Amino acid sequence: HSRTPENYPYGGLEKNYCRNPDGYTASWCYTIDPSKRWELCPIPDCSLEKWCPLTEYKYLNKLTGSKDFVDLNSAKKDCYSDENCSGISTSPNGTFTLMTGPLSPTNGTAVTYKKGLCKQLTPVTPGQFCKMENVTLTSSITSSFGTLQEAKELCTYLEICGGFSGSEGSYTLYRSKMSSASDKDSWFKGDCPYLTKSGYGKQADYRGSLNKTESGRTSQRWDS
Repeated sequence: HSRTPENYPYGGLEKNYCRNPDGYTASWCYTIDPSKRWELCPIPDCSLEKWCPLTEYKYLNKLTGSKDFVDLNSAKKDCYSDENCSGISTSPNGTFTLMTGPLSPTNGTAVTYKKGLCKQLTPVTPGQFCKMENVTLTSSITSSFGTLQEAKELCTYLEICGGFSGSEGSYTLYRSKMSSASDKDSWFKGDCPYLTKSGYGKQADYRGSLNKTESGRTSQRWDS
């Protein structure tokens, strides 16, 4: 087969772990079952995992065009896939609304759901970046910064900047921390995203150790 670590050096093709090196609809693997060459893998859904419930903060601005949701998980899935959605507010009648913009302190008791892990509430130390190899970010803001220091300084200054990708001589700033496999390096503002259990989008950034398919078949090693 052609999906080997040599042919896809940035696909994370370790051992027999489920991966998506070629841009398929989701993570998959070859199987050791002669009757089934390959199969999709049951990767956990990040859209329901990466949320931080809060009562001491709330969002002030409703996401343009957003509808009210009766089901919280449906609201999470829609918000998670929309880069302009910052989180979810709970209304007095029990429905959920997609929100945008920064959080504001409140004395209320209604639960607000912030997109992302709770540890990301800690203010980012100016100039603090986490470098990851072989990933690139999405939703660019601006590009063509010649030096690493220039990119760090502007990304630190811009509140909407989530990080930047590139190499010496050419860096691009991005508003999102969503990433995918690439031959580039990326610097995430603050903490690196948690990529060990779930993946964004088509799960190209999934780097967990799942090695069973949807039907329970064992995965075959990528180098075999």
